[in-house]
Amino acid sequence: MVVAGSPRSGTTWFLELLRTLPGYKAMNEPLMYEEARNGHGFSWRTHLDPGAEAEAKRAYLGTILTGQLGISPAWYFEADSRPAQLVEHATRDRLVVKFCRLNRMLHWFCGQFDVRGPVFIVRHPCAVVASMLRHEAWNEDDLRGPTRVDHALHGGSLPDSLRAVFGPVLDRIENKVEVLATMWCLDHYVPLIHHADGLYPWVLVPYERMVRRGREELRRITTALDVEVTREMRNQLDEPSGSVRDQFHQDVERQLSKWRRRLSDRQVDDVLRIVDDVGLSSIYSDDLEPDYDHLNKFQRPATRW
Repeated sequence: MVVAGSPRSGTTWFLELLRTLPGYKAMNEPLMYEEARNGHGFSWRTHLDPGAEAEAKRAYLGTILTGQLGISPAWYFEADSRPAQLVEHATRDRLVVKFCRLNRMLHWFCGQFDVRGPVFIVRHPCAVVASMLRHEAWNEDDLRGPTRVDHALHGGSLPDSLRAVFGPVLDRIENKVEVLATMWCLDHYVPLIHHADGLYPWVLVPYERMVRRGREELRRITTALDVEVTREMRNQLDEPSGSVRDQFHQDVERQLSKWRRRLSDRQVDDVLRIVDDVGLSSIYSDDLEPDYDHLNKFQRPATRW
């Protein structure tokens, strides 16, 4: 079972939900580590066209998906102690893997592997950028390359097929917000538009819809994955009673609007300008939530809300 999405989009939250399924253990971002990059040819953001030949990468991903990675910091155990982790590893024979570096090769991945899902989580670009700005992993001192453009590409070159759309955007990058917004746009433009060809072989999960309609979304997703909702999932997403529903609504609004308090008007404009430049403004605007009717088209018909 696979969860995919950009960093700061809610992928860890969903990994922890799926990890409660009986018999499942979890792996968190196995492509983040040096072994994947130096030993198997992955970059921070690997771009693969749907029909690409990439046998070494396929073999390494196969090792991950079959749980044969061995000792790795990517294992994401519920248990704290080493002995309990070994028991968890030995007694759970199913695997849920979260990737934050799969988006730009997601169509290729879906063509290579028969997995449950993938569950593809998307979140408002302003919310993602606001979260990145507060996270130490995205400090300006930690650029993945010598320039802001290199950081926006995040470890790879821009394919010729994307130059017409992203070349002008990259030429105009002046600040960190624009770097992060361009990174988000590449992570979503490639799977949703560039590689799509009318096919969307995943279950799409908008973060905002999970926050607002947790149980409804969870039923839709678990049905698509052919698994049962667990009690632990319900506990995490328990619907409020009538007496606290107004407060719950206020809390949801506060959660979804957090980026408006954290970003300046100029920063919001910078993000949304780039989103518009690459043709994603029909989905995301200055509204707190995406255009769900439009976004709903970008997944398997059988899994739509």
